[in-house]
Amino acid sequence: MLKLLGVEGVTVSASRALPWGVGYASSGASAVAAALLASALRGVSIGRSLQAAHAVEVEDRTGLGDVLAISCGIGVVLRRRPGAPGLGEVDCVPAPPSVSVITLETGFMSTQELLSSLGQNYYLASEDLVKALDKDLSFDRFTSLVTQFTESLGLARWLLGEGADEVIRRTPGLIGYYAKKRLLVLLVEKDEAYDAVRHVTSNYRFKVRLLEPSREGPSLTFVT
Repeated sequence: MLKLLGVEGVTVSASRALPWGVGYASSGASAVAAALLASALRGVSIGRSLQAAHAVEVEDRTGLGDVLAISCGIGVVLRRRPGAPGLGEVDCVPAPPSVSVITLETGFMSTQELLSSLGQNYYLASEDLVKALDKDLSFDRFTSLVTQFTESLGLARWLLGEGADEVIRRTPGLIGYYAKKRLLVLLVEKDEAYDAVRHVTSNYRFKVRLLEPSREGPSLTFVT
């Protein structure tokens, strides 16, 4: 990625906290990190580096549009117009400080596999959801709509089996939930997060993580 962004003769060691191919947009996050590093090393604009990173992601058919969303990086991100940073358009709404995120990793799925598996019902329902959010983008509206979307298409049942929605609805402090690739994401009240984790892990044997919503955009820190 760095070579494609014009950086050569540099050895970089990278680590990531979250796996690829599950639904965390790790590929897009890595592309954004590479763009910020390339911008710092070459002394070129961050915008141009992010546009190059977006082009690489599109060419590789990995995180389609993730670079644009991550470049905003605050809470819930709505892509209003597709394209690279500076060309596409996003809007963001912060998640309340009282919210935590729980994820269940049920398996791996590439972006190509995801796109080929989606049926007409999914596209029609998602189009209606995006239009509704475009009219009224708020955190509460987002959680309500994505939960309805997830339940109407049976996405939790697809990941976890019959009865999944009933189990998830009993999660302590549950605000809403949705699926991304083979990742199930639960938004819960922070003061009930550990009880929520115990509930989920007592019912399912998948990898479970307790995370926090992003509250600021991407940045680069140099340590000397």
